[in-house]
Amino acid sequence: MNDQLKKDIRTIIEVSTYLLACFTIGFIYDIFSYLFLLIWVGLIFYRINERIQYRRGKRADIIWVPTLNDNSSMMTYVSAGILLFAFSLIGCFAFNIKIMYAILGFVTGIVAILIGIINTPTGWIKLDQNLLSAFNFDDQEKFDEKKIDIRQIKEIVLRNDTISFINIYDERKKTTLLNLDPSSAEELKEFFSKNLPEKIAYINEVQ
Repeated sequence: MNDQLKKDIRTIIEVSTYLLACFTIGFIYDIFSYLFLLIWVGLIFYRINERIQYRRGKRADIIWVPTLNDNSSMMTYVSAGILLFAFSLIGCFAFNIKIMYAILGFVTGIVAILIGIINTPTGWIKLDQNLLSAFNFDDQEKFDEKKIDIRQIKEIVLRNDTISFINIYDERKKTTLLNLDPSSAEELKEFFSKNLPEKIAYINEVQ
């Protein structure tokens, strides 16, 4: 059994346990059932809206990049969607749950499956005025260290699994666990060229 398969199995077990617990509590207390559905539906549609806005070019301040966790993320959504769909069926026919719960479960399950199938990369680099933040920045002990002042960046090094940002004081910060290819590296360079100071040097070591 390879590492990816182990991660996928663990993801399915975790999602199954979570959904089973939420549905069990929901059967006992209506308020928990409403709360669970509201949170779940809200997160699903928030993610959909983020992706739609990005694909329509209305999020020029962010770029999504491939990571080593993308397969696990896809598996999480697909497995969660299937389980939610299945639990809704079981709840509807075996436990006579309210039809509203069942319909919401069906719809949300299908949407989750679709998100998993058409899932975009989970890595990201975001700009907020003169500050840059990124997926999985190292040295995140303090909140302020999660961002870099773009005016101080002098060099950016692109590698298959990391992006290193080096400032004028030769301090280095990396975003790790990436899975870049030549195409995504070019998209990153184009994004940086449009949004960062022209003086920055780029070193592309992606193969």
